[in-house]
Amino acid sequence: MNFIMNNNTKNLIYVSIGTCCFWLSLYLYVPILPIHSTELGANLEVTGFIIASYALGQLIFRIPIGILSDIFSRKIFTIIAFSLSSLGALTLGLSENPNQLLIGRSITGISAAGWVSLTVLFSTFFPEDKTQKSVTILMIINTMCVVIATFFGGILAENYSNSLTFYISFIIGIIGILFLGISKEPIFEKSSKNYLLSIKNILKNKTIIRISIIAITLQFVVFGINFGFLPIYVESLGASKSEVGFLTSMGMLSTVFGTLISFYIQKKLNPAICLFISSLMIAGSLIIFSLSENLLLIFIIQIFNGFGRGLMNTILISLTLIHANKNLKATTQGVYQALYSIGMLLGPAISGVIAQKFSLDYVFMFSTIIIGFGGILSIIKPFNEKK
Repeated sequence: MNFIMNNNTKNLIYVSIGTCCFWLSLYLYVPILPIHSTELGANLEVTGFIIASYALGQLIFRIPIGILSDIFSRKIFTIIAFSLSSLGALTLGLSENPNQLLIGRSITGISAAGWVSLTVLFSTFFPEDKTQKSVTILMIINTMCVVIATFFGGILAENYSNSLTFYISFIIGIIGILFLGISKEPIFEKSSKNYLLSIKNILKNKTIIRISIIAITLQFVVFGINFGFLPIYVESLGASKSEVGFLTSMGMLSTVFGTLISFYIQKKLNPAICLFISSLMIAGSLIIFSLSENLLLIFIIQIFNGFGRGLMNTILISLTLIHANKNLKATTQGVYQALYSIGMLLGPAISGVIAQKFSLDYVFMFSTIIIGFGGILSIIKPFNEKK
């Protein structure tokens, strides 16, 4: 493995295993969370806000975590994130009403803000010119774990109980903390810059802002539809909880292929073209979701939806790292991820209001318009290499 720096293979493996546990812990219960919310008495609007609460902590904490990670340690803040993942899962499992679910989901949202430090921690095991490869590998690890988590989460919920998925998530999170704890963080150049000025300069970077806005449209769909109201929609069509889990995991599995393809397709096409193609795939799938009541067709179309999401997400992360200053990568990731958390927040919140006042069909159509805007923004002009 000649692309790994400083013979850190063992530590990279520890971090990779910890990363697997982190995503298993965060996503084992995701397919059934919207359904579980309604079973505890929440209407569609409240369910939307519960799902949206996952984004609030990320919106608030991602920039501070990025800054502090660049100053002190990426590993420390990643361990904190893993700990909150377990705590949030336990809180969700013990919840007896929608208000308690809101608290638990908010805690897991703060945990997910640690994705900033984890992304950069993982990339520091690789040379600078292998950034795209490190992101691709990380996204494959993440997505495969989400595939496994969502698949078995639905099965556990159907055959045992919803609560069991939360308790197992708690245990898996603890295991992830242990593996990350025994790893050794690579030495990196710690920044001593004025971070308020740095953030201001990052926000002046038109390329980073453009990337972030496109990411907002993607996350609007992912959390409003895929992790939000699609599970409720297919359950209303007669799908069981295990089938809901399978639908989510199948979409995530096709996301892996989108992630894999992204590394090679960027060598052939400008990222702007790749992003536009992926947005078309997502938009097309949403239109079919809104028009179909056939579960088999929805399951098939979910494959194309997931592929488009995987392609789009990986390219956006790569572009952000490429256009970030070397010693401000975590801060730039923090800004980027905080901005796209707006989509994670608004997606389920707005979708919940639309679903409650109108119908789920309108949720799909509105999300189509949102991702279409992202596609148009991506194709306006090419993304040039950082100078």
